[in-house]
Amino acid sequence: ITGNNYMSDMAIDDINVYDLGAPPVTNFNASATNLCVGETITLNDLSQNFPTTWNWTITPATGYTFVNATNATSQNPQVQFTTVGNYDVSLTSSNGFGSSNLNIASYIQVGSGAITPLVETFQSAVFPPLNWQVENGDGAITWLPSVPVTGAAGTSTTAAFIDNFNYNAAGQEDGLITERVDLNNSLSPIMTFDVAYARYSATYQDALRIDISTDCGVTYVPSGYLKQGTALATVPDQTAVFAPVASTQWRNDTLDLSGYVGSEVTLKFVNITGYGNQLYIDNINFKESPTGLNETEAGSFSAMVFPNPGNGLFTLEVKSRVNAKAALSITDIKGSLVEESAIQLTDGSNRFTIDISKFGKGVYILDLNTEFSGRKIRLVVL
Repeated sequence: ITGNNYMSDMAIDDINVYDLGAPPVTNFNASATNLCVGETITLNDLSQNFPTTWNWTITPATGYTFVNATNATSQNPQVQFTTVGNYDVSLTSSNGFGSSNLNIASYIQVGSGAITPLVETFQSAVFPPLNWQVENGDGAITWLPSVPVTGAAGTSTTAAFIDNFNYNAAGQEDGLITERVDLNNSLSPIMTFDVAYARYSATYQDALRIDISTDCGVTYVPSGYLKQGTALATVPDQTAVFAPVASTQWRNDTLDLSGYVGSEVTLKFVNITGYGNQLYIDNINFKESPTGLNETEAGSFSAMVFPNPGNGLFTLEVKSRVNAKAALSITDIKGSLVEESAIQLTDGSNRFTIDISKFGKGVYILDLNTEFSGRKIRLVVL
């Protein structure tokens, strides 16, 4: 046997006993439950006692289509949802000894993504977590839940990890894709996560890239986060299999998402193997960025806009604790500047008129900044 890494193991798991002379015990799940309009999912039959027929019912009866040569009597049908709303899913499974039914109300939600704050700690027995996906292009080693390791808090935990130590396919990319997150009402969103990694050596090292999608995962672009080798490593090189054994072997990294306010985003953690060592990520946290200012400065003013949504003619009310100059800018959701001005705030209540009706219907971001603090407000023109 040649190569820098070798491990041989044998294991058995998931031993189940079934009654061959009993009606089915119906159970199912979906490949995802929080969907974009037009997204296709698979309904997976998990029923026990070997059913031979299946009857799926989705309520309401419109807003979806069975696709890819499947239908309501398929064991594992594929369904495309085309209308915003919540859908009940029911399955009746049957065999020669009888049938049973399981109905889950509002199981499928088509529309907005999850709202912040949102944390994923990988403690569930299900992996990938609900509404997450694993992208495994070569069908080989990919993202999995780890065995218990010492986490960033110093206690035993499970994490998402990939075994680059035994992954001899240099340059192969594997993605761990988050659920869709709604940043429409965010002000200064960030995503933080814990990472633990050791290089094998300068010759054998891996990389982690984070890509981002704003079109429900149809296309991804690099977010700007790319770390490789020593930049990614949290401990010195190790020629044995790495697993974190202390909180100090983790690092907390941050990805700025403020450029995506007004959008829904999906992130993809991309492992690029270099046949190096094991990579762990944990505690993925979508949240608002702390201002980094002291309480007095951070509270120097508050701001609100009304009516919002509106026809494009808004009133901006700013309650300030100081006299200060402020910079006001308005961008569309693509980040293009549409309005820019300077305003003077006085101690007390200040009102200003904003007219962006000429720019048409859509979502805009108002950004108001003084030397002390800033605020972002989403404007909706109907």
